[in-house]
Amino acid sequence: MAKALAAQLSQLGIECYLTRTDDTFIQLSDRVAASKGADCFVSLHNNAVASPEVSGVLTLYGAPGGKSKALANYVHQALVKALPGHKDHGMRASPSPGYDRRLYVLAAAIVPAVLVEPEFLSSRQWGPWLATADAHKTVAYAVATGVLQFFKSLPGAVYEDLVPPPAVLTAEQAATLLEAPPRAEAEAVTEPNPEPSEIPEQVQEAAGQGRRLTAETTPVRGGPSRNNRKRR
Repeated sequence: MAKALAAQLSQLGIECYLTRTDDTFIQLSDRVAASKGADCFVSLHNNAVASPEVSGVLTLYGAPGGKSKALANYVHQALVKALPGHKDHGMRASPSPGYDRRLYVLAAAIVPAVLVEPEFLSSRQWGPWLATADAHKTVAYAVATGVLQFFKSLPGAVYEDLVPPPAVLTAEQAATLLEAPPRAEAEAVTEPNPEPSEIPEQVQEAAGQGRRLTAETTPVRGGPSRNNRKRR
């Protein structure tokens, strides 16, 4: 999934770096340090809980927010538009009343950073879908669109000449995604967040720098590891 995102961003002229390309574990502090000098850091995860009935999209950013919240909003709104059949768990600050976990890569971030949970590996309906090329391309297209819109929103943006990544969705889906930029300060959904399971999530992280980004992979206990991530 992260490799697909790296490819989408590269086609935009944004240089994308993977923090890893195999299941070698990288310390969280090293992941954060790798983003020094980048324009943003995007961590791609896939959620997991005990119940196979739980599913949906969740985007997290470090409290109190700032540019990280703006980045999260652009990315989350693009994901929701690209995944209309998926439950929307909204945006959450980490930590916050709606999400009490303090995620290191967000809390220690040195650039605007978000952590995206496109779906639940444990979902009976969507878990198998996560392993498909359709899932990888759809999520990658949406996240790349959100990152591009965030870059274009920055003062003195150097991305005004860039166009959205080549559509890997249907023409109708692509048009819906890009018809209008999302608001920079959308309110987060306040519905309860499912308790995370003890099974490690698939992890993928990315960070973009100027015209650059990166990705890696994390092993998943009890199943295949497909996590990629990006850093810079």
